[in-house]
This record gives sequence, C-alpha cells and structure tokens, in this order.
Amino acid sequence: MVMLIQWSVELVTRIEIIPRLENHLIDDCFYQDDEIGEMRHTAFMVECGLEEDPPDGPDVDPIPWGDMLLLKIQQEQEQNRINEDDSALDAWNQYIKKLKAEEEIRIPKCASSPKLQHVSYKQYAPVA
Repeated sequence: MVMLIQWSVELVTRIEIIPRLENHLIDDCFYQDDEIGEMRHTAFMVECGLEEDPPDGPDVDPIPWGDMLLLKIQQEQEQNRINEDDSALDAWNQYIKKLKAEEEIRIPKCASSPKLQHVSYKQYAPVA
C-alpha cells in the first residue's frame, strides 16, 4: 500500500499523526529497482565479510547543502574577488609599462639639453 500525501488549500484544525513509512516503501519512493538490489547485495557481502566498505568513501563528491553550500558559495566569491584583483593589477602593470615605453620614446636617454625636461610616468597615472 502506497500512502499518498494530499495538500489542503483550506486551514485544517485537526492534527493527524502519519505512521512512519516502512523501509521498503521508502526504498520504492527514492530508489530504482537496480539500485535497491545493488545496495542490498553490497550490504550482504559486507555483513558476511566477503567485501569491505571502500576506505576512501564514495567515488562521487557529496552535493553541498546547508552550511556546506554557504561555505562553497563564500569560497567561490572569494576566488572571484581574487581573480578580479589580479586582473586589475595586471591591467595596472600593463598601463605602467606602456607609459614607461612612451616616456623612453619621448625623451631619449642621450638628451642633455636643458630645454628637455624629464617627464615621469607617475604624472599620467589614473586616479582611482
């Protein structure tokens, strides 16, 4: 017998205690037949001592939820922030290199004339 849950659209004032589902009903709700058979076979083999549980756990990563999900989101945001900082720093370094190259073109190193003044690349740096 499969129990069906019905949602009410009206306010219900009585409380009805629903009995706990039996294990086979839970299995039927959440697992397919081949998965159930594989789990029962593995449990039997482990119980008999013919097989051991894998020491390193399952071969798939757990699905994050609750605190694990919040931690994962925070780590991703931190990584994105670090990447943005790195890209901004790279852009700044490229800008400085460009200004240094332009400065070398405008003012030759052999120029000793008093009419030529040294122009620093720092004068052209953008204000953040």
